[in-house]
Amino acid sequence: SRRIANRIFQKFPFFRMPKQEFEKYCLPLQYCGAGILLGYPVENCEVRIVDPERHENCDNLPLGHWGEIIFINSGEIIHTEFLGFLDQRGRVWCCGPQSSTFSLDGRRYFPYCVEPMYKHLLWVDSTRLIFLPQQNEFLIEITPRKSCYLVVKFFKKFFLKKLKNFSQKFLLTSNFEKFSIVRPV
Repeated sequence: SRRIANRIFQKFPFFRMPKQEFEKYCLPLQYCGAGILLGYPVENCEVRIVDPERHENCDNLPLGHWGEIIFINSGEIIHTEFLGFLDQRGRVWCCGPQSSTFSLDGRRYFPYCVEPMYKHLLWVDSTRLIFLPQQNEFLIEITPRKSCYLVVKFFKKFFLKKLKNFSQKFLLTSNFEKFSIVRPV
């Protein structure tokens, strides 16, 4: 998840975040589905969360509502096409690219909220949320750590059951049924 945040920072270098605050308060929230923390806006840069359907007016949504993350820097409006929200401390959280979010059965799913939850499983290297429009369902693609791959491959049914049981622990992922384990590159 830090790799994702670093890629966003390269394109949109408008954030700062004290390391201690991140590790103590924000990292646990990332693991529980809050999204990926970007941090506080830097000085002279305004961050707004706007309605992705009506973003041309740039009105800020109420605290805690998700929308498109935009920046106003020296009067220039920069649209990111990333969805996120501001928390009560003014930190910006990213939920994922607008193009990668989807709705299913009246619920909205954000990749950067779901994917980091599985990252703290010791054997997981990376995770990807994939929507399958033909089946109107989604799956979680898990890439195990290279050092664990042979064990995971040999005991695949066991690890798939572990993933399903893990998902049941969180409201956000409680209805996740389909998983795919892929070979590390």
